Amino acid sequence: MPKYDLSHLSRFAEANGAHSPPPFLNKHVVVVGATQGLGRAGAIKYAELGASVVVAGRSETAGVAVVEEMKRVTPAEAAQTAKYHFLKLDVTSLDDVDEFSRKVSSLLPSIDYLHLSPGNSWLGPMRVSVDGYDATIQVQYLGRAQLMLRLAPLIEKANGRILIILGGGFQRKIDFENDLDMVKDHGKMRRAQLPSLLMDSFATGFAERYPRLSVIHLYPGLALDPTPPSLSTLGFPSLLAWPIDCLISVAQKSGHFATTSTMYSNALAYVGWHDDFGKGGLTNVNEDLTVYGPAPDAKDPEAVKKVYDWTVKVAKLDRPL
Repeated sequence: MPKYDLSHLSRFAEANGAHSPPPFLNKHVVVVGATQGLGRAGAIKYAELGASVVVAGRSETAGVAVVEEMKRVTPAEAAQTAKYHFLKLDVTSLDDVDEFSRKVSSLLPSIDYLHLSPGNSWLGPMRVSVDGYDATIQVQYLGRAQLMLRLAPLIEKANGRILIILGGGFQRKIDFENDLDMVKDHGKMRRAQLPSLLMDSFATGFAERYPRLSVIHLYPGLALDPTPPSLSTLGFPSLLAWPIDCLISVAQKSGHFATTSTMYSNALAYVGWHDDFGKGGLTNVNEDLTVYGPAPDAKDPEAVKKVYDWTVKVAKLDRPL
């Protein structure tokens, strides 16, 4: 069989790529937790890919700095279409999340991607939010769920996607008599476990109620950030920013995601074993990174309904926006 030298084809591929429009051109993205870590890296990457981006976080100074960085990486093709906004948001306040949702609804016609990565884990004493809830669970779980539900109509208009970025999951069951108490001090370890456990079940219930949307609960796990955590906070280090290319590329592959429980499980496993994220070179993380998929309760329809209904109640989502 004759052999052919096809190396020259790579030049044509590169030239074609150079003239292709940015993949996120005319897309609208909302990034929550965009002033540091994966959120910041994500906001800048979305801008680099041509999207219009709403940057949300507590620090206006840090948010404005992110917007300026996004302007520097905007591709020429998106110079006239890409718009960037910083909106202040405290995810530990139910009222603040509602006010933020109102502002976004007046600012954007639709949302193609809702990127949720606010807050780090916390190993210090329990902190109480303005609503009287455990602040860590509120920022890592309840506030995210509230944003998903409040912004769902805008995401539906674009048949959009929700990226929920949390630490590694836990193969444990929810204690429905104790874990659903947002006022109780659950202790350091259970406080670290609950957001992923609750989100698995809530995201499954949410996906069933919004079949036009793609719900992607990413489990990137913990990796050390070059900047050490403050000794005064005793919080976990931030996630590394550089793997954001992997997270976004995975989120773009529609064939890997659907809203059925089976495909939802596959999405978790796929992300965990992606070559660029996991065994592909992350430092300071166990080489035998294992992603188990959803927690057991996420596969139990009764448990999913309990978590979903409880979330709607404690987030006071019966209030008009």
